[in-house]
Amino acid sequence: MLFVKHSFSRAAVPGGARAETCGFRVQVSSAFIYALSVVFLTTLVLLCFNPGYMNVDTLDMWGQATHQIPYRDWHPVVISILWSQLRHLYAGPQTLLVVEDVLFCAGVILLLRGVAGRWGTVAILAAVVAFPPVFAYLGTIGKDSLLGAALLLAVGLLYLYLENHRPWTLAMALGASFLAFSTRQNAVFGLLPILGLLFWEALRSHKYRVQWSAALLIITISGFAAIDAMVDMEVHAGRGYEYQAIPLYDPAALSARTQRVLFPPEFLSPSGSLAGIDQHLSTRFVNSLIWPWDSANPLRLSDNPHSVHVLTHLWLTKVCAHPVLYVRWRWSVLSALAGLDPIVTTPYLEGISPNPAGITLHSTRYTKAELHFLHSIAQSLFFRAYLYVLLLILLFAWSIWKRRRPMGVAASSGLAFFFAFFVLSVNSEFRFVVYTMFIAVALFARWLAESAQIILTRGRAEMPEPQRLSAREAALASSQRNR
Repeated sequence: MLFVKHSFSRAAVPGGARAETCGFRVQVSSAFIYALSVVFLTTLVLLCFNPGYMNVDTLDMWGQATHQIPYRDWHPVVISILWSQLRHLYAGPQTLLVVEDVLFCAGVILLLRGVAGRWGTVAILAAVVAFPPVFAYLGTIGKDSLLGAALLLAVGLLYLYLENHRPWTLAMALGASFLAFSTRQNAVFGLLPILGLLFWEALRSHKYRVQWSAALLIITISGFAAIDAMVDMEVHAGRGYEYQAIPLYDPAALSARTQRVLFPPEFLSPSGSLAGIDQHLSTRFVNSLIWPWDSANPLRLSDNPHSVHVLTHLWLTKVCAHPVLYVRWRWSVLSALAGLDPIVTTPYLEGISPNPAGITLHSTRYTKAELHFLHSIAQSLFFRAYLYVLLLILLFAWSIWKRRRPMGVAASSGLAFFFAFFVLSVNSEFRFVVYTMFIAVALFARWLAESAQIILTRGRAEMPEPQRLSAREAALASSQRNR
């Protein structure tokens, strides 16, 4: 933290004698500077987005946290419980926004601290937070922003663990991993590379390193799922079988192309037909087929576990029966998510959805200016996911060339998370790939810091000895003046 030291320095005087001068200097720890920067940046986000952009899903989670609606597994129960506990600190929804931002900033700091120095880390952190898509989603309360921040923290803790190999660092990395997994279970695709390297390093002296690393990976993911299930059972969360949108979306597309209904008839609404499916089908989202839940939509979901099981089995069967049609369909869905279409679907949330709790965006000149700026770049490269995918591919290739294993693992985490949507995507909104964007920007910042460090080191090495000495003396003199 803050330390005040009594110090003496000797100054040269005429005649060769040296005079002692007494003074005080203040030493500020890096942790204190990092904490101040995080507080400042989080306050800046709150100033521009207070209380935070929220969609219907987030408002349902808030309703669960305030016990206004019952728990349901459509939304992460663990996060709703966490949010309800945070209300003891402050009654408003801003607490989860603060948690997201702190997790994100901590992850970036851990990524940069080894290569950028104290003040360099603070400066780069500020630049990363100010990057428009990052800033927009740090001001958004939701599953996707929280997942991205937690995964980024797990990557930062991975870097820290590779430095110190301390058990508490490993435990914190597992905690961040569980937070990401409990927010959205598709986080597992981003977690696999991170946890794999964590366990590989933890067992570096073990005889059966490969076998035990794989076993620990399976046990950890299974444990995360078991804890999630136990929490749902403890609070009697209702079952909604939210995953059924995937095995319904693909057969609907295949049905439209083959002109045969390829899913159980109970999922067809009373007014539903093949013509209706063909009319409502979109590569951008499944919502047009099933939401809102009324007779105008051709399909409907089911609360019957047996029906959902039959649907899932039939989905796998029909996908295997029409592989070419399936791949073409899925590529078109992934292309929309990647931003290859002319229009980006919902690049960011705009304010707060109407809600019975009466939560509204605080309208200030800062929030208005931020919304105006986001509108001006909504369809730009900033919100095209393919930009960040390409960046991660380049960073992954660079990590292989330079043998930077941690960066390669972190980049593969972001890529695995994105390409899993080839099978999983039912919505092409940019928010679903926020983690890919977060990790791409953070790793690029680290790459820039590493490159700058290499250039400076090389420049000093090539400097003649007298110049190196004079440069060192000048730096020493500057340090003495600052004290």
